[in-house]
Formats: sequence, C-alpha cells, structure tokens
Amino acid sequence: MNPIKLIQKIWQTIFVATWRKVEQEKEATPAYGFHREVVGVFIVTAICLVVAEYVSSFRAMMRLIENLFGKATAQQLWDAYHHHINPKWVSVMYWVTINIISYLIIPLVYIKWGLKKKFSEFGWTPRATRQDLLLYASCFAVMLPLVMLVATSQMFLLKYPFYQPRAHANWLYYFLLWELMYLIQFIAVEFFFRGFLLHGIKKQLGAYSIWIAMIPYCMIHFKKPMPETFGAIIAGLVLATFSLKNNSVWLGVLLHYSVAITMDLLALWHKGFL
Repeated sequence: MNPIKLIQKIWQTIFVATWRKVEQEKEATPAYGFHREVVGVFIVTAICLVVAEYVSSFRAMMRLIENLFGKATAQQLWDAYHHHINPKWVSVMYWVTINIISYLIIPLVYIKWGLKKKFSEFGWTPRATRQDLLLYASCFAVMLPLVMLVATSQMFLLKYPFYQPRAHANWLYYFLLWELMYLIQFIAVEFFFRGFLLHGIKKQLGAYSIWIAMIPYCMIHFKKPMPETFGAIIAGLVLATFSLKNNSVWLGVLLHYSVAITMDLLALWHKGFL
C-alpha cells in the first residue's frame, strides 16, 4: 500500500474515528452548569500534581522533617543517607515512590471511595487486539531511530538514566531495582493522565479531554531537555487517543516504557556500563 494512503487510513480509522466516537458519547451539561464528578477529578488532579512536584524532592523532605522533628532527627537521616553505598539511588527511589503515590495510589483511592466506581471505567483493564499490537510495533519502530539519534547528545547523557549508576560491584543490582520501580512509575503516570484524568472527564468534555490531559502531561516535562518536552505534546495526544480507543492505558504503558528502557540502555552503553 502507498505509504501516504496508509497514513491517511491510520489517521481516519484510529484517530478521527476515536475522536468522533467520544464526541457522540458525550453527555449533556447538568442544568446547574457543571458536573460534580468532573470538578472532583480536576481537584484531585491538581492536588496530586502539587504533591508530586513539591514532596518528591528529597532535600525538601529533609527540610520538612527538620522543621517538624528538629535538626537532630534530620541530621541522623542525612548521615544515614550519605553513608549509603549509593546515596543517589536512595534519592531517586524516594522520588519515584512519591510519584507512584501521587499518580497511582491517590487516584485509585479516590475512584474507589470517592467516586465509588470501578477501576475498569478509567482504563485500568488490559485490552489489546492484534491491530493494537501492530500499532504499538509501528510506533516503536518510528521512535527507535529518533531515540538512537538523541542518545548521542551530551544533554541526553547528562539526564539519563535518572539513576546514574556508580562503578562498583553491585551497580547492576541497584540499577535493576531502579528499573522495576521506574516501570511501576510509568504505569502510574499513564494511569494518571490517560486513565484517571482522561476517562474521568471524557463523558462531559468529549474529544477535548485529550487536549486537556495533554497540557499537564507536557508541563511535568519542563525540567527535561526541550526536544523531549515538545515530544510530550505529541505523545500526550497519541497515547490519549490509544487509551480512549481501547478504554485501556496498557498499550500506552507498553510503548512509554519500551522507549524509556531503550533510552536508559543506550545511555549506559555510551557511558561504558554495557
């Protein structure tokens, strides 16, 4: 098939068709002007973003502990931190744990006890057809050359992997533990933006929910290299469409983490660890 016609077919059958379907399923605005469930999702989303931004800093947490429990307690924790074989590993593991709490645990708790709904209504159930898996493979094939190109830049190597291993006997053990937590964090991120937020507002905002969910997703990339932040705009739109198409975040998790682990492995290879 002609490549241009193939792209047009994908655009129409996956993207346009999904957007139209979501628009058709949109519910009317209540007579009093706003939907309480949507407002609740927005408020919880804002709270989670604030927690992820301000509590995930290890140094900020140490300052908070010092203010609450005194300098002696904070100093004991700092001493334990600096005597660890790999202090950087401790700080990034703390960061990823707070992200998992912010982006996954809090939304799941709110869905179950606040909204009293099923997790499956927010894209939690794994679903994928053969067409979806082919789509994943195609997207990854497109991304791979770009990732390999970017991986040669100094800006990239300074940033990735987030856990920068030290050359000691147990570096691989710590790196594998990090990658496990990193995977759980990607599940959390995908569920938060393309599950909780996206599916929580789609019935009232229709296809515009895709664009709304993309904005905060782009913003959490502000401290990363600028090309990656621009890429987050496209990724946010594409992954949100995939999530709405299948009512599942798991294709996005697979694609997102595949790219991330590839970036980490390329960074390690360029730094001589592999």
